[in-house]
Parts: sequence; C-alpha cells; structure tokens
Amino acid sequence: MHLLRTRGQETGSLTILPYGAVTKGCKGEDLAELGLLREAGAVAFTDGGRVIGSSRLMRLALSYARGFGARIVQHAEDPSLGGGAATESLFSARLGLPGVPAAAEAIIVARDIRLAELTSGRCILPMFRPRRR
Repeated sequence: MHLLRTRGQETGSLTILPYGAVTKGCKGEDLAELGLLREAGAVAFTDGGRVIGSSRLMRLALSYARGFGARIVQHAEDPSLGGGAATESLFSARLGLPGVPAAAEAIIVARDIRLAELTSGRCILPMFRPRRR
C-alpha cells in the first residue's frame, strides 16, 4: 500500500488512498488484521461490493477502526433482501430484472448509524438513489 501511495505522489498530480479489507478475503466471516493493514497504509476499510451483514462483526470493525482513526466503508444492502440486478421498480419489472427493494439499503444504513453511535466509530455509507422518471 505504501508503494501505491508513493507512486501516486511521484506523479505530482495523483493521490492514491488505499483501502484495506474489513474481513479476511472480504468474505464477511472473520475480522481482518486492521492494525497491520493500517500500518501498511490503508486509510479506511471495506469489503468492496459485499455488505458486512453481521451486526456483531460490524460493531467490532467500527470499534477497532476507531482505535486507528480509520473509517469503515460499507456497501449498504441487506443481504437477505438484496441480490437483484436493479432497484425494484416498474422499470426493472418491465426489463425482467430481479429487483432489490429500497428497504434493503435503508435497513443497513439505519443499523450502521446505530452501531456507529454505539461504538463512536466512523462509517461511510455510499447511497445510490434511482432517478425518478
């Protein structure tokens, strides 16, 4: 990670801020070595496009990351409601795409806000809103 950041700085016009994995292999099962990843240059932690579905695991991640002054970047989609190809709507139905209800995002966002308050941790919850036509 230090190599990535250094290469970006060498250009004089590019800043690279690498993320580390929250869980081992981004599988959402066991917490990764956040301290070692932070030492290696990670500025935040994420499992990418996979949600940290376990509330217990998310609580631990927020607590540990707080100790390093880092944030958790969460993919906000309840796994039991997710798995579709588009936000559930008349348009997705017309296209024959399996839909994900907006509640799938709202549930994880609400949960993670509460966990961040509980742990004093910091979380980034990118939210995607479909355009209404």
